[in-house]
Amino acid sequence: MAVLSVLLLLSVPRAASAADTYMAVDGADTNAGTIDAPFQTFAHAVPLLGPGDTLIVRAGTYAQSINTYDFTITPGESWDNPVTVAAYPGETVVLRPDAGTEVLRIMATSYVVFEGLVLDASGVETNAVKITYTGESNDAHHIRLVGCEVMNAPGQGLLVGSAGSGDGYNEFIGLSVHDNGTTDFDHGFYIGNDYNLVEGCEVYRNSGWGVHIYNGYEGESADHNIVRGNLVHDNAAAGDRGVGIGLYSGTGNAAYNNVSWGNKTGISLNYGLVDALVYNNTVHGNAEYGIIVGEGSTGAQLRNNIVYLSGWGDLEDGGVSTVLGTNLAGTDPLVVDPSAADFHLQEGSPAVDAGETLAEVPADLEGVPRPQGAAFDLGAYEHHVGEPDPGPDDGPDEAVEPAPDGVIEPAPDGEALPDAADADAARDAPADVGLDGDEGGEGGGEGCGCAVAA
Repeated sequence: MAVLSVLLLLSVPRAASAADTYMAVDGADTNAGTIDAPFQTFAHAVPLLGPGDTLIVRAGTYAQSINTYDFTITPGESWDNPVTVAAYPGETVVLRPDAGTEVLRIMATSYVVFEGLVLDASGVETNAVKITYTGESNDAHHIRLVGCEVMNAPGQGLLVGSAGSGDGYNEFIGLSVHDNGTTDFDHGFYIGNDYNLVEGCEVYRNSGWGVHIYNGYEGESADHNIVRGNLVHDNAAAGDRGVGIGLYSGTGNAAYNNVSWGNKTGISLNYGLVDALVYNNTVHGNAEYGIIVGEGSTGAQLRNNIVYLSGWGDLEDGGVSTVLGTNLAGTDPLVVDPSAADFHLQEGSPAVDAGETLAEVPADLEGVPRPQGAAFDLGAYEHHVGEPDPGPDDGPDEAVEPAPDGVIEPAPDGEALPDAADADAARDAPADVGLDGDEGGEGGGEGCGCAVAA
């Protein structure tokens, strides 16, 4: 379902919005902002947008950032009436500033969509994307990135947080997030507030973790985040540690329908995590652990997962009140070709028709309805021969509610994180320790990757 929903979002022709404004490398800010007389800079064009307006950016490489320290972005009114900055359909638009802190820094606004942009952070000081706040409040929230590429940051690929107890409700759909970070404290995603959605992304070759969800501030947490339908692989590109998907701290975080391979550890749960749901993931060929549940996790449910070919252990549970449902760990699942990253199930796989019925995952990573046979399959892919049976209903997952425009949005409740990559961000983070409280590294687990250096 994740990949299908992303393709639908990106394939629908863009209708004319309340006001379509245009921008081009060879434009001029003295122009009218039409397709024939486009603007040239984001600093001029973006502040002119209002709810329902779209800035359409023509092909080219722009040595510019979008930074709300420098200019304001008027909030949209809803997902039905957002402010949008989008690449012209079929054209490649690269933002590659040669100075500054981030390519995209968003504060004090909401219901803003960025679509189809390449965000190249090779020339900035810290992160590619930062969704944060100003002062003690003015959170950015309800920010959506769709079909963007996020790469080459010296720090985090995407850093997401709030001041005090803000909710996020940010959506990251169909992104390619790769080659970010300098040390293993730098991740593809570092998310520290509530109700964020990471869906249909490919997250790879980042220095530390692929997806890292954590908030270490006293009295705060990162709750009800959903990570689903993603391909997360070959992270841990720097240092000795790196997890594909790390769920740390917070209540009700979930990882569904993901494929995690080639990392140090596939999926890790620890550090104050409560009632996490880890359903129908395929975790294959990670160097250390497949799925590891640390003593800081309480009430996690692991169901319908495939875990195989992990260097230190396929499924290790040191948590409190963990529910281990039907999982296939340590047995060859007979996937098609792991060397070519094809983790579909072969005919005769022991994972076929071996799963539990779970309302949260009515379809697989590709949108194939479950079940196709007598029961749900294990892992991220539902096996079928020929065209899949469409099933009685291919609606959205029951664990979330559709946003007004039909895009899935996590359902409500929660708190947040002060900016985790700033100089004071590590003050309340726990020591970077492993499963049993030892320092991260061999024999002690992978650590949390949370103590961001000043």
